[in-house]
Amino acid sequence: MSKYFARQTAVVWPLFVLLLLFWVFPIRAQTGTGTLMGVATDSSGGLLPGVSVVIRNEATNTARTATTNASGIYRVPVLQPGSYEVEAQLAGFKTLVNSGVVLTIGEIRTVDLRLSLGAISEIVVVSDRRNLLDTEDSQLSSLVDHRRIRDLPLNGRNVYSLATLQPGVIPAMSSVAGAEGQSAFFAAGSRFRGNNFTLDGQTNNDGSASGVPVVTPTVDTVQEFRVIRNNFSAEFGTHSGSVINVVTKSGSNQFHGSVWEFHRNVALDAGEVFDPWIPDPLDPTTGKKDKAPLIQNQFGFTFGGPMVEDRLFFFGSYEGFRRRGGESQRSVVETPEFRQWVIQNNPSSIAAELFGRFPAPTPTHNIQTTADLDPASVSFINPAMPPADLPVLGEVFTYSSSANDFDQFSLRLDSVFNEGRDLLFGRYFATDFRVPDATSRNAFGDDEDGMNQSANLTLVHEFSPTLVNEARFG
Repeated sequence: MSKYFARQTAVVWPLFVLLLLFWVFPIRAQTGTGTLMGVATDSSGGLLPGVSVVIRNEATNTARTATTNASGIYRVPVLQPGSYEVEAQLAGFKTLVNSGVVLTIGEIRTVDLRLSLGAISEIVVVSDRRNLLDTEDSQLSSLVDHRRIRDLPLNGRNVYSLATLQPGVIPAMSSVAGAEGQSAFFAAGSRFRGNNFTLDGQTNNDGSASGVPVVTPTVDTVQEFRVIRNNFSAEFGTHSGSVINVVTKSGSNQFHGSVWEFHRNVALDAGEVFDPWIPDPLDPTTGKKDKAPLIQNQFGFTFGGPMVEDRLFFFGSYEGFRRRGGESQRSVVETPEFRQWVIQNNPSSIAAELFGRFPAPTPTHNIQTTADLDPASVSFINPAMPPADLPVLGEVFTYSSSANDFDQFSLRLDSVFNEGRDLLFGRYFATDFRVPDATSRNAFGDDEDGMNQSANLTLVHEFSPTLVNEARFG
């Protein structure tokens, strides 16, 4: 490498990093945040430039400022979803306070300001009225807010299963989705492998299996999420399916938390189709099914609040999951007679090795001899064929035991400093899962253990009321 090229490289890389951090450009929408905008007018409808607008988060008391331009327009991007108070002031006009302005994830919310003549010390308080027609976006999307997340029943407490309640979204068939479970669904006719998951503005897609999330956050840590079915902006252009945009809860100036425990067992479950029937000794015409065992517990807590009032907030959570159960199934297995015959007559074969180390349960139904089988199906036994009357195969009802454990931890910190012009946000998720694998033969087991992690660090800096930069790492 020449010295000239090395010098050029040493200069270009620092400039490139600075360009990424400080280049500011118009942002149409943000993945994990929202935008408030509007027009300030007087009582006659005339445009009002120079109006001072303060956007204050009602939960944390943090504030952002803006000034209307020559056309009376203000715009404040990169706001965390939540409830806001919008205050407008201009000399010669009464102060206008619009409270209860709810901003959702990925939303561009219009809040117009109509000021009346009077002293600036006079305050006019109004309650927000949401425009049901979205005039800023052409995308088709549905919001699942915190009330629905909290109140709707969830079997398994997978927050992504709520996406299937939205228009144009259906669960993926188990034969197609396989082990992906409740996180797999079709939206607007797209394949589930094309779905794009984001968490607090950061990609949350599993690199080894597209269309499923790396981390499935605990229900009680999710503030809300939006399912965008089509017409989404270029920032979501990496996938062809829907976008599932999730934002987690943050701390506030009030301490708040929750504790839960969900228990399931087999007592109230109906029997499966293939569960064996146990006749009643007193009345053989009646009885009950021998149901597979099941004990499941899902438990945890959340807690959040201020570390420094109006400046530093935290929110943490833990959830544990313990499941012990089994699946009733009908299997076709070899008989003990056939197993012994193979070991004696073909001791060096792979079948003899497997039969000896991993014997199957003794079949109890539909026993078939060599004569009952299709000769083509037993041609692999040649050159030595078992006797025609030797029991070879049969059916047996078995329980395939299963266990599934995981522990999930999360911590989120939000800091506001430099008089509200800087916001620093950090979030960490870790899911430790343990899924031992077992079969009816207790063979070929493959335990699935691991840890999924997700971390995000975001810094928002306000250079001026019209110049904002967002840097995200994760």
